[in-house]
Amino acid sequence: MDRNKRLPLILGGLIALATLVLGLQMVVRPGLSRLRENQTLLAEERQKSELVRQLQDQLARMEPWQRRLSSDQMMEWLVSELTRLARESGVRVIAIQSHPVTHAPEATSVSVSLEIESSYHELGRFLSLVESSPPLILVERIEIKAAAAPAAPRA
Repeated sequence: MDRNKRLPLILGGLIALATLVLGLQMVVRPGLSRLRENQTLLAEERQKSELVRQLQDQLARMEPWQRRLSSDQMMEWLVSELTRLARESGVRVIAIQSHPVTHAPEATSVSVSLEIESSYHELGRFLSLVESSPPLILVERIEIKAAAAPAAPRA
């Protein structure tokens, strides 16, 4: 073939090759990138789904044990534990008021209000013992009032 006839064929081939390369760069690579991202998201979702399933299994295993503990038993235990911790820290319990028990799928909440009398350091020790006790006991709110001053003696 003549050189003049080969030149358009070569140029056409180079243009086709350049178009193919550009097509790969602009279409295929972004598509592969999105495919990898989707595969990563799918793996993450599968992992989350497995964790949810495991959590549901654990909750299902806990349910019979939760039913065995009546609200009265839990309240009795909480009052007993708080009075024990109060004695241990030197706090004097003046009054205890129980509140309604609340049930949720993941936990049961038993709450009480305490009226106590103590020094600053006894209160700190009591709160520390309550918050660090192995069973989960949380102090949600605290209200502190000064003790009434004793009446002055009359002359």
